[in-house]
Amino acid sequence: PVKIVFVRNRNNQSEWLAILSTDTTLSNEEIVRIYGMRWDMKPFLNSVNRFYI
Repeated sequence: PVKIVFVRNRNNQSEWLAILSTDTTLSNEEIVRIYGMRWDMKPFLNSVNRFYI
């Protein structure tokens, strides 16, 4: 089983990011945080500022 977290772009409501996790016990926020740790923080933070759960 996988858990899918959909994150919407706040600047473009028709734009979505789907993040998949095989750990279904994690919260949506934890999945987004862990996903962000995989990327350089500045581009990730810019991306997060555009998207909202």
